[in-house]
Amino acid sequence: SKARFTRSAASRLGTNTTELAVILYNGFDNTPLDGKSVSFWITQNGSLWSTTSRANTTGQSGDASGFSRYYFDPSCPSPEYFITGVQYWNATFAGDSAYFANTSANFTLGINSTFAIALKVPAGIVVNEGDPVRINANVSDECAEVSAATVSMRVIPDNTHCTPMSNPNGGNYSCDFSTTGIGVGFRNVTMNATKDFYLSVINLSVNPFQVRKSPILSNQKVTPETEG
Repeated sequence: SKARFTRSAASRLGTNTTELAVILYNGFDNTPLDGKSVSFWITQNGSLWSTTSRANTTGQSGDASGFSRYYFDPSCPSPEYFITGVQYWNATFAGDSAYFANTSANFTLGINSTFAIALKVPAGIVVNEGDPVRINANVSDECAEVSAATVSMRVIPDNTHCTPMSNPNGGNYSCDFSTTGIGVGFRNVTMNATKDFYLSVINLSVNPFQVRKSPILSNQKVTPETEG
């Protein structure tokens, strides 16, 4: 059998099909074989092969002789969970009374998605200038939390990045922002996340915290200044 595929990537968002296609032919004289069942197999995490046989018959109406195709729409979390990243696929002819079985080489297929970013903390708090603000955000996709993304948070109007950024677990990301010397007022926070096989996303959170300054007492005076 001889295989080809028409796209190198598939999106998990909505209904987005990717055509996988092969041509089955007689290995003796290279003539295409029609009316034969071909099964398409795809990995779910780069190494675990799906147990679902996606079968089609060669030489159907409108197709070239020996041609078989399958339109793959990756799912998660059910009926099967195909994670983002590089997956592999191949096509198998199980054989019959006239021909031996054969499986194509493995081919690569990238599965893509996009992020959902949510600011968790702060949420409408007031801080004294000079006190740090812990900023927590969660990054996920349509199936699960996303770890190991590159996440940046920027405080507006100061245009100052919150660093260093940590990813303590799962899709949770946090940093401590210093308010020393920035002045009073409401602050916005913009968040950006990037990772291979994901569309980058920018999120704006309006007025999640306000900086105030404590009043200063000076020119203390006691009246009368002398005892009497």
